[in-house]
Amino acid sequence: MMPILHKFDLPSDVHGRPAFNSSSDLNKIPNLGDYDIDENLPQSIQSKYFTVSELSSLETNLKDLSIFHTNIRSLSRHHDELTSLLSSLDKQFDVIGVSEMWHSEENPILTNINIYGYQFFHTKSLSQNGGVGLFVKSTLCSNDRDDLNCQCEEFETIWIEIDTKKR
Repeated sequence: MMPILHKFDLPSDVHGRPAFNSSSDLNKIPNLGDYDIDENLPQSIQSKYFTVSELSSLETNLKDLSIFHTNIRSLSRHHDELTSLLSSLDKQFDVIGVSEMWHSEENPILTNINIYGYQFFHTKSLSQNGGVGLFVKSTLCSNDRDDLNCQCEEFETIWIEIDTKKR
């Protein structure tokens, strides 16, 4: 089953943080199936879902910032699968994003989730099955932007700053 790409309409709220525009009657959550992320991306950014074989054969430029994202559905449970997949590829990603880490105050991650050569940033969830994280290559100059991170009942965000000039 191939996932569907989505875009988010993120206007600023009163605190200057991004906020979802509501287009759903249920809990004022946007109907994400009505959006397509590729319409809003600059032409230089490529957003596509890949199979493992397509990802393995993908040619990348070492000068470009490379980002990998997966909806992990429990980082503790699927960490070994993630690291196995990454080690089977002939390339390393600068940033590895994980969503649905299942990391909250009630459901903390109790196992080692580090990836060698990466620094981990995360935002806990207010729900049991949420939480987002970014593994950023240790060779990149990166800073957590806690002032921009957000967590609410419907979603959470994580923001980091990467100085790509110091690669």
